[in-house]
Formats: sequence, structure tokens, C-alpha cells
Amino acid sequence: MRFVILFFAALAVMFGGGADDTWRKYYGQAQYAAAAKDYVKADGLFRKAIEEAERFGKDDIRVGSASQGLGVALRRQKKLAEAEDAIRRATVVFFQNAGH
Repeated sequence: MRFVILFFAALAVMFGGGADDTWRKYYGQAQYAAAAKDYVKADGLFRKAIEEAERFGKDDIRVGSASQGLGVALRRQKKLAEAEDAIRRATVVFFQNAGH
């Protein structure tokens, strides 16, 4: 789990910039909440991060990163159907951005 969080933190840094400060704030807070096992809080923050990321396009890599985090938070809450949907969305976004 920690590796996944660190991996997506690195993605957040790689795709940094002034326009996505709000996304990075929510995404970072969500990661900290998930690392602290506060999955309900992480759930809400990942959803906010997704909303912000969608401003860059529905298929933006940030949408994939936040959706993956949301999927993990939902899985930890035993919300398996929602978790599967979030992970599927993340997977689609990651494949669409492969090689970019």
C-alpha cells in the first residue's frame, strides 16, 4: 500500500504546475488520510481531487491517479462495487495515456 501511495505521489509531482494546485492539495490530503487509514476522509478527498482533475479533461492522467486512490479507499471500506468502478476508470485512463 505504501508503495502505491508513493508511486502516485511521484506522479503528482511530475504533473505539477500552477493550474493544478487545487488538485494536488486534495490528492495529497487524500493520500495522507489513506496512509492514516482514515478511508472515509480519503474517499471524500479523492472525489474532490477527481472533480478538480476533470477540469483538465476526462482522460487526464490526474483523473486516473485520483480514481485509483478512490478505488483503494472504497475497497478498504468494503464498498466493492464502487471500488471496482473507480479502478476500472483508472485503468482506462492509464491505458489511454500510455506512451505520452
